[in-house]
Amino acid sequence: MKKAHAPWVLRRHEMLGDSFLRLCAEHGIAPPPVLWVTSDDGLETKCVVLWDMDDDFSIVEGPQAMLSHLVFESVAARYLGDSRN
Repeated sequence: MKKAHAPWVLRRHEMLGDSFLRLCAEHGIAPPPVLWVTSDDGLETKCVVLWDMDDDFSIVEGPQAMLSHLVFESVAARYLGDSRN
């Protein structure tokens, strides 16, 4: 399934937020690469998480207010799930 990026503008964002980084540290999870996607009118922000491109990759999106929990749950599910196998 192809995802159209226009009319979105992609820009790299280095800070994920203290609470998210603290959660990752507590669970021993490395924060994933993140792109923030902002609409042309600047009113809507989504988060796109890109995993290791040599492997499968996943995309996680959500409203800015929900990002920390949404992204953390997805990261935890992937990394903690993989470590149990």
